[in-house]
Amino acid sequence: MAFTTLPFLVFFAILFVLYYLPTWIPFLKGKGVQKWLILIANLVFYAWASPYFLIFLGASSLLVYGASLLFGRIDKKTELACASLERAEKKLAKEKAGKKKKGILILALLLVLLLLIVPKYASFFLENLNAILGAFGVETDFKVSLILPLGLSFYTFQNIGYLVNVYWGKYPPQKNYFLYLTYISYFPHVLQGPLDEYEELFPALCEEHEFCREKAEKGLLRVLWGLFKKWAVATQIGLLISPYLSGETEALGLTVVLCAVGYAVQMYADFSGYMDIAIGCSNMLGIPLAENFDAPYFSTGVAEYWRRWHITLGAWFRSYVYYPLMRSKGLSALRKCLKKHKYLASVLPTSLALALVWLCIGFWHGADWAYVLHGVYHGLFVISASVLEPLYSAYHKKFPKLTASVPYRIFCIVRTFAIVCFGYLLFATGDISLSFTLIGNLFAEGGAAQISALFVGNEYVFFSAGLGIVLMLVVDVVYELTKKKEKKGFKSWQIYLLWILLGIAILLFGAYSEADASQFLYFQF
Repeated sequence: MAFTTLPFLVFFAILFVLYYLPTWIPFLKGKGVQKWLILIANLVFYAWASPYFLIFLGASSLLVYGASLLFGRIDKKTELACASLERAEKKLAKEKAGKKKKGILILALLLVLLLLIVPKYASFFLENLNAILGAFGVETDFKVSLILPLGLSFYTFQNIGYLVNVYWGKYPPQKNYFLYLTYISYFPHVLQGPLDEYEELFPALCEEHEFCREKAEKGLLRVLWGLFKKWAVATQIGLLISPYLSGETEALGLTVVLCAVGYAVQMYADFSGYMDIAIGCSNMLGIPLAENFDAPYFSTGVAEYWRRWHITLGAWFRSYVYYPLMRSKGLSALRKCLKKHKYLASVLPTSLALALVWLCIGFWHGADWAYVLHGVYHGLFVISASVLEPLYSAYHKKFPKLTASVPYRIFCIVRTFAIVCFGYLLFATGDISLSFTLIGNLFAEGGAAQISALFVGNEYVFFSAGLGIVLMLVVDVVYELTKKKEKKGFKSWQIYLLWILLGIAILLFGAYSEADASQFLYFQF
């Protein structure tokens, strides 16, 4: 049930009415009916794709729920036991409990990750195994074809985040499984995120929310803006570049550049458009979701770009991969060995941790070497920025006027966008051989003629996408110029601006029947 379809519109309209109905009926008010309505809506929404997908969702959440309860029981048992023990005995009891909890954590994480790895990566691993054995003269044809449940990567990460935080003692385990399932399966974020932290989202899910006209209006506006991004920009650009990115038509020279830039804009419009719809729908129910984008194409460096693109994914990897690696015994020992060399002691462990993080990010996006290389590509820029930080700082100190100037900032933004666009040539195809073909064709002749031929018959598509990009750019520029003064969200003047822009868009674009706009690009990840 994609957000851009009529079934979802009907589904959400029914939920919206039923959701606020208990607050208007005296004997239902304050009885916690809303959170159970959300759970039912979550399950209906997710099962709409396939009831089979509920098996993975249920198994993953049950594993984490059970493990978290075990943590709670061990902590409680240890606390009771320590009340009558001496100091030395208390220490031994806590160490024993810690080892038991760590064993449960490792086992639970392995099982949860197995539920992700098998359907998502089994085919990839078998294909590579066939290739390796073939290189040694052993011909094999191992194959497996499994359906990848929608949103599996996202709710797996949410499960892991919750479990690790309970293990760390950040908050107590949730004793009611169905309430925990409500958080994990919350329909606006279950398929593509954002990856909201349990302590931030769960309380809002359990609270009773009175109807608020202002929140409903802002939420509706956000939904309309997301639909506009999807239909007017992402879908229209997809019509132009998808034949080249799928290998159906060979792209040459400037057409490869058009594909790279076009895909960058398409991905942003598509993914941020989805987030606008998800956040807007959730806001209409009075439940805030984390922001996932912060005008990323205005970044002046790759590291900054990733702090502004898919923000919650970056935060997840920092919290549950990068920081634990930096605190690990191996990297701690490495820092001690290099303590006489302060620069190396700082840079080398950080670089190793970042390398592993970006390798994981690459694999997380998909089961193909193209995604892995895309992660490594961006990782190299981030690691390089970390290694060269002293030089950058010295350069900024030596030329403060230059580095603070608007032309220099524009140069940095254009440079970063070019780096990102080139990286998308690895990412957009999902096929390493096709990606290398596109890169190899960057300097081939015939691109200008291809683009001219592409324009003929597609004037409406070019116009639609072009005007849509201009409207998106206006909103992002205004936000970028004012965000230091205002918190994230739509203020009164922004609301009027967006209503005007959407009114223009509706008059100009009408219905988008030229392509299937029901699916979002990020569903595949």
